[in-house]
Amino acid sequence: MKNFMLFLMTLFLSCHVMAQQTTVTGTITDGTDGSPLIGANVLVKGTGTGSIADVNGKFSVSVPTGKDVLVISCIGYKQQEITLKAGQKVVNVVMKEDSELLDEVVVVGYGTMKKSDLSGASVSMGEDAIKGSIITNLDQSLQGRAAGVTAVQTSGAPGSS
Repeated sequence: MKNFMLFLMTLFLSCHVMAQQTTVTGTITDGTDGSPLIGANVLVKGTGTGSIADVNGKFSVSVPTGKDVLVISCIGYKQQEITLKAGQKVVNVVMKEDSELLDEVVVVGYGTMKKSDLSGASVSMGEDAIKGSIITNLDQSLQGRAAGVTAVQTSGAPGSS
């Protein structure tokens, strides 16, 4: 009976040691001006574990034992894979801009996607088209300049047209 209890204790202790996780924290900043990157994604490669950078560019993610690669990504920046050293708990990342990707990203009302994956019609208008005119509302700036767009000013009150 004594050997059986010793066996069970050893089994439970080994399960506890194998299931340990390390919390890794850090800051993600822009490489050009050092400003924090809000909303940058941090994922542990090969798992569904991840985190998002806060307004100060800080993140905290639990890394399971045996997983040592973090994948850092943000729209408009090159994705980076960082291999953690043994016992490393702080990672500060400087992201480099990827200007080639900026032309390929379209922001839609429910997320972002590549321009090639967008189905339907899309119209883009540069700021120089808006600068030269006197406008009081955004809908006035689109009227007559974006093909297929009809802009109508409403009061926004419930029941109005």
